[in-house]
Amino acid sequence: MPDLIKAVLTYKPRFEMAFYPGTYHAFATEGGPVYNEAAAKDAWERTVNFFRKYLG
Repeated sequence: MPDLIKAVLTYKPRFEMAFYPGTYHAFATEGGPVYNEAAAKDAWERTVNFFRKYLG
């Protein structure tokens, strides 16, 4: 994580990060053992909005 933060501050890419407390890797995999619907929906919405803003 420290290297990621350093790179973001150095190169200033278009960057957004969100943390979802209480979730685990693959929290957005429907039907998976750690699926978290609320976090998955928020993450997907954030991803789509980011792409629309910067790639659309």
